[in-house]
Amino acid sequence: MIRTRAIITIPLFALLVAVGLATKNLKSPQLMTAKRDRTTPFDLSKRTRPPQPPSPRVLASSASSEPKGETPEIIALKEILASKNDNDPRLDTELKSTSPEVHQQLISTYRSLPPEQRNQRGLIAFLIARDLKSDQDVEFLREVINEPACLGLKQCDTTDETEAHDQAINETTLLYPQLVILHQLESHLRQPSSLIDRGRLAELLRNAEDHQAPKIQRTAERLRRAFQL
Repeated sequence: MIRTRAIITIPLFALLVAVGLATKNLKSPQLMTAKRDRTTPFDLSKRTRPPQPPSPRVLASSASSEPKGETPEIIALKEILASKNDNDPRLDTELKSTSPEVHQQLISTYRSLPPEQRNQRGLIAFLIARDLKSDQDVEFLREVINEPACLGLKQCDTTDETEAHDQAINETTLLYPQLVILHQLESHLRQPSSLIDRGRLAELLRNAEDHQAPKIQRTAERLRRAFQL
């Protein structure tokens, strides 16, 4: 009987000791302090360092990703095109000597217009040819010169018989973009101080001599010979 009680007493004692140690650990001041000092990542009131503003590189990246709107010059151009007033004074102020960005938007606007809008297209061709600055401008003028001839004001690929009686007037209108380019090329060639490469101008004139419209051919040939190009 004595041996049996000893066997029963020892496990009970061990269990009591284990429970006592666990209770002591739960009340340990170090663990409680560590728990109090723990700061969650979203608790801004307990951060010693204030949140930092985004770096200039991040701000620049965000700004560059924003879509660019139309420039004031393009807004002015569209107002002029809508009014059909080619004597608008803004043509000689806001739309004279513009930036490469404006030139790119001018070219994009030209390409977005129906080919039958000869006056509107001619106005944009005039602005680029007058302010000729870059290879991009030269290539655009070459593109316009190489366009197929417009046969009718109602539909470029069809001759309108009702317009036959005004053939002389209509011919100038139908060829208006190409004619204004040739006129501006002549203006550049007449300026001895012009920084534009005369060789590039000569290339454009040779392109125009290959145009299917006789009037464009004759005008380009006359200019090339007059300036010995």
